[in-house]
Amino acid sequence: MGDAIVTIKSLSVKNMPATGVTVQWDDGQFVFIACKKGIVACGAIDVPLMSAHKQGIVTAAFGDADKGIHLVWPEDLLEAPMTALSEKAQEIGIQEGMTGRECLEILADLENSEKGE
Repeated sequence: MGDAIVTIKSLSVKNMPATGVTVQWDDGQFVFIACKKGIVACGAIDVPLMSAHKQGIVTAAFGDADKGIHLVWPEDLLEAPMTALSEKAQEIGIQEGMTGRECLEILADLENSEKGE
């Protein structure tokens, strides 16, 4: 493959802008979706560390090739069940097992309520 490849995609969930990022290199890759209120990511993100440093609302999913869960593209995260949550994610009602899309919808509702929408 040579150089690492970074792919960036603009997304929108409930009129909330978000950015999906995939980083790929010879022996691996990771993916995440970031928005103003937090991130939905693959398991490469260390949720306990992010939570300990009060880095916002973070959720993570782990791929499982045996179950057909491949987390390569931001769209893959939208359907993946979240398996790790920061304290802040739990405080706003995000629960383990929710899909990435459901988590982003909660983040969008939070952002919209702060805007008065």
